[in-house]
Amino acid sequence: MFEVRGTLGNYELVTMLGRRRGMAGMVYLAVDSTTRQRVALKVFQQQAGEDLTVDIAAEREGARLQEQLAQHTKLVPAVYACGEDRGVFYVAMEYIEGDDLDKRIGNGRTLAPEEAARVVRDICACLTVAHAPRYEIDGTHRSIIHGDIKPGNIRLTEGGGVRLLDFGIAKPVTLTRSFTHNTHLTVEYASPERLTSNNVDAHADLCAAGVVLYEALGAVERAITSGVRPSELPGSCPNALAHITFKALAPRLPDRYQTAEAMRDDLDAFLAGTPIVAVQEASTSGQLTVRTPSRAPETARSEHFTPPAPVRAVQPAPPTSERAAPSRPGARWIPPLRIGAAAMVGFLVLHEAGIWWRANRLASRLAVHESTLSEAWTEYESLSDASLLLGAGTTPVRRTLREALLGDAQPVLADFRAPIPSVHEAQWERASQSLSRALAMDGRDPSTRALLRYCEGQIARINGEARVERRQMAEARGFLNAAVAAFQDAARLRSDWPDPYLGLARTYIYGFDDIDQAAAAITRAEGLGYKSGSRERAQIADGYARRADKVRRDQGLRGIPQERAQLQAAASDYRTALDMYGQLRGFADASRRLRVTQAALQVVEKRLADIDAAVVR
Repeated sequence: MFEVRGTLGNYELVTMLGRRRGMAGMVYLAVDSTTRQRVALKVFQQQAGEDLTVDIAAEREGARLQEQLAQHTKLVPAVYACGEDRGVFYVAMEYIEGDDLDKRIGNGRTLAPEEAARVVRDICACLTVAHAPRYEIDGTHRSIIHGDIKPGNIRLTEGGGVRLLDFGIAKPVTLTRSFTHNTHLTVEYASPERLTSNNVDAHADLCAAGVVLYEALGAVERAITSGVRPSELPGSCPNALAHITFKALAPRLPDRYQTAEAMRDDLDAFLAGTPIVAVQEASTSGQLTVRTPSRAPETARSEHFTPPAPVRAVQPAPPTSERAAPSRPGARWIPPLRIGAAAMVGFLVLHEAGIWWRANRLASRLAVHESTLSEAWTEYESLSDASLLLGAGTTPVRRTLREALLGDAQPVLADFRAPIPSVHEAQWERASQSLSRALAMDGRDPSTRALLRYCEGQIARINGEARVERRQMAEARGFLNAAVAAFQDAARLRSDWPDPYLGLARTYIYGFDDIDQAAAAITRAEGLGYKSGSRERAQIADGYARRADKVRRDQGLRGIPQERAQLQAAASDYRTALDMYGQLRGFADASRRLRVTQAALQVVEKRLADIDAAVVR
């Protein structure tokens, strides 16, 4: 593929987000060069020996279907544009921040039953809209079949929302022809009918949603390709939700949910604690209990449907002397097992106690500065790796070390507010490293994540400005876009913090020569309590001067009708800058900038005089 820090159409690539499995497609975080809006850009570039004609045609059709579907539901990202540039096909879509579901489940990770039900309920709600024959395609009203429902195509947003992604193999169908043909599939999420015929219809989407629910609840058997009922669910799964899952995965198509709406309604009923069709059907057929390991009594929503046990006649107990001793197979193994368990517990306690003692000593050394942060972090990682109880033994040092890491970054963060900041890239990189380590100790803290993104923004800004000075503009824009994205993330994660807007202001002025965006960012910072001073006035003055410089140096304006108006605007910008520099005498290099700007204004005024003289002649 091409370099990450490049452009494609109207979009500037910032960083790669991921690669589509099995296809030559990549997804980038990009910025619209006109609106500065962040987008997800899916790109396909044909390599030597590859023929992506079919894949690109499918992506183009999928983008068209997704664009229509997004007009009816917020559960899919909007599509902004679709096109080609230099032989590369791309689709620009709404950027949805968060994690794909496959990062949250699998390898022993599960969702809580209620969360799993909510996620799949939202997917079914999206499919309810997609499967309705309301989309006019080629003059015919059609339904949309997604065709690739799986955890990797389900995005969980940071706000708890759900989005269905990747309509690259989606197909339209009609009421008279309710299925389509598609050989692209993920076997683990394919219905038995699809595996035998390659036909894809609404039932295929529903079956895949059932497999996602089955996997999210913690089942280890992902593929149900054998056409038999899947294995039992974990004991943590409520009986009512197990009924919904197994109905969605029934071997026979007539026994499954026939519409996405029906499955959505049952999941809604489970979440609300109201009657569930799948449970009622099981009760009618005498199959109220599903195959799950024995567990604690069900919650109220599943007990609601558990019938009372049938009453049986009580037989009088035989005399004590006549009772046979109960048979206990394997009873002889119980004492050794108990001894082994006790020994294991004792070993774990002693082992963790040793780690606790070492962590306590490390905390003491750190408190009196006998260990450097680097040494303390290395020892902490060693103790964490040695712990057999998820790092429980490191508790004595965790708080002390995390506070020390956060404290290490604070002087660098504070320095950027100084009238003339003195920190350089190396200090920002050290602060970024400390914040990364602090975040690794508590990944749930949005404030630390905001500080880290702010530092990453500063590092990208410094690199971008350096390349602007060297006239390496294509590479500069990649760094500058990354800086803007990082500052915006920091502002979102910590909405009451003005500092990210100060970083944005400097990036807009010295990176993009965009005085209007810079002034807006400073206004946002002031709205959050920041008091602007000489530094901000000097930056705004620089912004006006730099904008005028671009016009003065633009040789393409020479002789065209717009030249006079552009030069007059530049002269006005220079005069504004001169007024501001005049109020800042003695601050930083304002006096030098004043002289440079006066000289530039004289050049522009002379050119305007020449143009006027030529008109008179």
